[in-house]
Amino acid sequence: MKKFNKTVWFNYFIYSFLSLLSNACYVAMSYAFSFIIDSAIDKNLNKFLIASGTACGLILGHLILDYICDLILNSSLAIINNNLRKIVAYNTFKENYELKLDSGEFINLNSNKVNQLANSYYKNIFEITNCCLAIIVGFGFIAYISWISLLSCIILSILIIIVPSIMSKTSQKVVNIANDKNDKFLQTTKDSFNSYWVYWSMNETKQLIEKINTGSKILEAKNRKKENILNFSNLLFSVILFLGQVILIILFSWMYLAGFIKSIGTITTLNIISGVYCFFGGSSVRSLMGILSYKNVVKIDFKDIKDNINLVAVQKLDSIELKNLNFKYDDHDNHVIKDFNLSIIKNDKVLIQGESGAGKSTLLKLIFNSNNASQGQVFINGVNLKEYDIRPLCAYIGQDIVLTKGTILKI
Repeated sequence: MKKFNKTVWFNYFIYSFLSLLSNACYVAMSYAFSFIIDSAIDKNLNKFLIASGTACGLILGHLILDYICDLILNSSLAIINNNLRKIVAYNTFKENYELKLDSGEFINLNSNKVNQLANSYYKNIFEITNCCLAIIVGFGFIAYISWISLLSCIILSILIIIVPSIMSKTSQKVVNIANDKNDKFLQTTKDSFNSYWVYWSMNETKQLIEKINTGSKILEAKNRKKENILNFSNLLFSVILFLGQVILIILFSWMYLAGFIKSIGTITTLNIISGVYCFFGGSSVRSLMGILSYKNVVKIDFKDIKDNINLVAVQKLDSIELKNLNFKYDDHDNHVIKDFNLSIIKNDKVLIQGESGAGKSTLLKLIFNSNNASQGQVFINGVNLKEYDIRPLCAYIGQDIVLTKGTILKI
């Protein structure tokens, strides 16, 4: 339950308590069915009316409590989503500037992955709690009526649990692959959009379209594979669930014939409760599968990263020295900057010239933060840059300036 703050924890406990009351109402309503049916068979009108009114009141209570639980869940998910996006912002726009940022991954983290975690991880934490409480209440009541009936329900529940569990590792793998392809496709679309003018000027815009189409086909193939595997798991679950309910009806009817169950109304109650709560057993496993499938996303992509840097602001700038500086991006084999050396003394005027993509902008950014360099060091006034913050005396202005929305005064 990572990323839960005090408010979410409070909501979680209130949700759990109300879920317990909701399930108790449903079980009591199901028990009232036995009185409705038996009183109808005995033609006892007063007992029939009382049991019918009680059942209606209990089901309304169950539905209202479920609705309140949904409101609490949605409120908690909103808080969690905001916290996740805050983590992404802090991890991306941190003091220790990263040259190797992936804008596609950043966009995917803030949109797709946050929504995935809301629906497939954090929501499932609440729902598995509701399912477990439902199972405890339901099975406890079945045991009160007939321990043999409980044994039958437990056997069916075990079958419902086994099938999704077998599929959990496969589903986790395809989810990770699909997320990786989403990151790469978003980066491809962004790069293609930014390259539009260059390609248009060379009359090569078809290459951009082909790149998008190729990336889209790869992405959709992985997404469809993920959905197909998850759907197949749901199919196996449904087959066992519905076939099991038929088998339970047969078993309860046999118990009535054998004298283990005393009334037809009890058969109806047992059938309703066992069917619904065996379903909750399967739902709890599916929720657990969702949690397991996305636990690595929470652990890796939304990990709190602390800068832990305490740099000394530069008061004067007498010299800048670059020694054996090397840099390359993770997805490139060749170095953008290789074995670069440069010494700049105060009052020097230096022109750095090179063709587009040669590494001029990258070099200037490395002067601000040499931690991004693959190898080499940057010295400010003869001291390693890793101990200094030169931003108070220096500024970098790129050729493409993008500011957030708003007026210059507010920015």
